Amino acid sequence: MQDDFIQLIRDLPRKKMSAKPETGRTIQEIAEHVSESHGVYLRYLTGKVDGLSEAMKAVREEGPDALPATLSDLWQLTNAR
Repeated sequence: MQDDFIQLIRDLPRKKMSAKPETGRTIQEIAEHVSESHGVYLRYLTGKVDGLSEAMKAVREEGPDALPATLSDLWQLTNAR
């Protein structure tokens, strides 16, 4: 599912990822929420994970252009854990 999600957003125009719908979140905001939830659940189950905070911060702060790479990095880190 993670690979499918990355493939979907990789092909989206970056402008569309930050376009605000009438209701709900932008695609960027959804991705940020998914990454935060994923990281928090992992931390709850395992305790501290080296590099996790930085990977989650990269998803939030590096924006739509970097989203496929930052999500991929986050998920590689968490899957390895």
